[in-house]
Amino acid sequence: MASNIFTSNDFDNICHRIDKLSAENTRRWGTMSQAQMMAHCSIQLELALDAKKTNKLEGHGIMRTNLGRYLALYVLPWVPGLPTPEKMNTSKNDLNGFILEEERKRLLHLLENLKSCSGELNAHPFFGSLNRKDWGRLVWKHLDYHLRQFSA
Repeated sequence: MASNIFTSNDFDNICHRIDKLSAENTRRWGTMSQAQMMAHCSIQLELALDAKKTNKLEGHGIMRTNLGRYLALYVLPWVPGLPTPEKMNTSKNDLNGFILEEERKRLLHLLENLKSCSGELNAHPFFGSLNRKDWGRLVWKHLDYHLRQFSA
């Protein structure tokens, strides 16, 4: 079964990896710092939870089809250099000056909020409306991708 943030073991594993991330973890690709990466991931959770609502759909329309979502979330590996939704782009939005420990706490807090959320989650800018299972898979895959970026 595919890893999903709403599965207790997968949730605990991701939180443990976030907790262990330190200055010794070097960036393997990209330009974000660890703090920027955590802020970037937090923005995704805020989008899901409606704190940073966006009505703008971005990216290729295939991503909003059942096949496109299935391939992106369950089949294809994510490789360095994938596009980023505008609101989550730390470079375009000049999101700098983050403090690692503050962003770690923010990200873990938002993960807890997402886990306990029983309401409907917001649409994603690339994937459109997602059910809870697909949101859980997307969040897990996104966090895993960025934690691997920093060898965590």
